[in-house]
Amino acid sequence: MKSVNYYNTNNLKGFDLKEANRKASTQEDRILHFFERNQGNRYSPEEIQTYCQMVTRPLTSVRRAITNLTSDGYLRKTNDMKPGIYGKPVHTWEYQRETNQSELW
Repeated sequence: MKSVNYYNTNNLKGFDLKEANRKASTQEDRILHFFERNQGNRYSPEEIQTYCQMVTRPLTSVRRAITNLTSDGYLRKTNDMKPGIYGKPVHTWEYQRETNQSELW
């Protein structure tokens, strides 16, 4: 099941809510395509924000998109950490390729 794209904590309605959902969905698409093109590599939210040219977006939006893609099974959170923008270690994520049924046998 697909996660909610935009968490409507500010009670948007009508066109504003529709537009917020569209933008959130576009962010997730951009991030997913980046991971698909860079399989085998691990990235922090800060790196994704830079590499996907989303520096005008809040880091929380990037984290929300990564969380949704992880919940939907596209990404996997790793135990590898990298220095974050505030000097603290942050987790990295990687593309989680689909499981082929024939690999299970």
